[in-house]
Amino acid sequence: MTEEKKKSIENLGKLREYFGRHATESAAWQREFEISSQICKLISSKTELPTTDFRNIMDIFNKINDDVHFDGSGWHDFKIRLNYLFRTFGYHVTWDRADKRIEAFERI
Repeated sequence: MTEEKKKSIENLGKLREYFGRHATESAAWQREFEISSQICKLISSKTELPTTDFRNIMDIFNKINDDVHFDGSGWHDFKIRLNYLFRTFGYHVTWDRADKRIEAFERI
């Protein structure tokens, strides 16, 4: 795995920790911590991520909109870093900006 790929995974983990610290203060942060934890758990021990993992990441990420969550700058940063993760592994993400969901992804 390249250093760039490792860094993209590490950066998502740092944001998961950020959400975890705030989740103890407010329930609105709890959902972001749960979703980011599920994604980080899926990717943290891998040396490569096949397409099925990215499909699972997309499905997990899109669940956030099913509930109320804080949806602040930290979550926006998580989305940017998630997009970067996809790109470092060779995928382009199409975002549904209105619903704030990953609409699709494809190999670059």
